[in-house]
Amino acid sequence: MEQTSVSLFSPIPRHPNSLFPLLSQAQGKQVYLLFDQVQFTQGREFWDTMKNRRDVEWCYLLSGTPLAYLEEGSPVLISVRDGNPGETLYYWLCEHLEAPERFGFIGVYDGSLAEVQRHWQNWVYFWDKNQRSMMLRFYDIAAFPLWYDILMPAQKQKFKGKHESIAFCQRSDAIDLSLFQWPELPYEDEPQAASIYPVQLTAAQHEQFFYPQRIESLVDELFRRLAPDYAWLLPQSMVRLRFHEGLALARQRYNLATSLERETYALYRFYIADRFDEHPEFIRLMSFYSLRDAIGHFYDFYLTHQEDMSAYRTAGWLGIEGKARLIP
Repeated sequence: MEQTSVSLFSPIPRHPNSLFPLLSQAQGKQVYLLFDQVQFTQGREFWDTMKNRRDVEWCYLLSGTPLAYLEEGSPVLISVRDGNPGETLYYWLCEHLEAPERFGFIGVYDGSLAEVQRHWQNWVYFWDKNQRSMMLRFYDIAAFPLWYDILMPAQKQKFKGKHESIAFCQRSDAIDLSLFQWPELPYEDEPQAASIYPVQLTAAQHEQFFYPQRIESLVDELFRRLAPDYAWLLPQSMVRLRFHEGLALARQRYNLATSLERETYALYRFYIADRFDEHPEFIRLMSFYSLRDAIGHFYDFYLTHQEDMSAYRTAGWLGIEGKARLIP
């Protein structure tokens, strides 16, 4: 995941029993645990001691799909209620695993466990740009936000489905749950492709999902362009921090922006001003253009109004004073 200062997850207020806030607010909705048992054999052995009890409902995620031959290693969907094996397993995993955020997640869904299974079975594999079938571990905290980010708005709505919330376990000095932040999406007519499963990635989606190192390449190139203007005293770590900060801010402020638009936003904070999007002219341009086009027009405006930008620059933003200029 991108290392950002604006998190994609928000912590649920701490409680001695971390599941209590979700269970108490579920109001009849299905609370379930998606457990990636093949990755955590000790947890699988513990689950095997309880799975035949009558107070728990469960199923294999891959049953009935083209991947059913992998059923024995399939992630498991387990109902969670107060005191039942699903709740017991959740607390055991959080307490005993070195990386509890990787075992899967807790979901709250407006439907039965069978409906949860049907929902997620649409996403267990996809086609890459080369028409190759790829299994998708969307339930891994490292993959979940990255996958969601590359989807088109209508696909995002389908991916969320009837979920009220998705929460991952995180452990510091106590067991905490962090909710994934679903951005608000405007209603739009559903394109036919949004309902075709498995999902076929476009070339742009493929690149974004499989090549996150692209961001590091952009940071390195940006540093090489900026460093001479700062007599090579500019810390590369600060460039990386501020670039990732820009990506996170763009995601937060312009939730319909594409990955390319977020990269453009992060880049031009270095060349114009870190708070350039607060300028009245940029705000006006956003009424008529996409984020990337608005930035392009605003950069033209900036070239003849550079003196106006001082009010939108934060002193010491890069840990060193100076001025960056765009090198052709």
